[in-house]
Amino acid sequence: MKEKLEKISRGLKNVHKHLLENEKVAAEIQLDRKLNPLEFFTLITQDESFVWMKPLSALMAEIDEFIDESEDITAKDVESIRDRVDFILRDPSSKVAPRYLQYLSQDPDFILAHADLRRALGPVPNTAKDPKQQ
Repeated sequence: MKEKLEKISRGLKNVHKHLLENEKVAAEIQLDRKLNPLEFFTLITQDESFVWMKPLSALMAEIDEFIDESEDITAKDVESIRDRVDFILRDPSSKVAPRYLQYLSQDPDFILAHADLRRALGPVPNTAKDPKQQ
């Protein structure tokens, strides 16, 4: 199960990376200038217009911490994280979902990152032993 969570973590980080790339382009268009990495970092960490990204960033940190600190990760743990990822990215009441869906409808690279994440989120393997295999 740890490997499954690591795949989810990598997929989520890739989606996050593409979200940031799209947000940087949007910010540069709005500001009518290129942003250097420090300026963009300052913008996304301190500007109120980026507060919508905090739930996604926090979830990524929580998943990585859970992977690092948990000895035994269960299917129930993975399902719980899958549910949280789905809520943050797709639920209409989530602050992230509107932007996520916007980029999903217009950015081919984002679509590929989304597809990779969906594969990682796929079915949770059954860890119970099948009596037929014993």
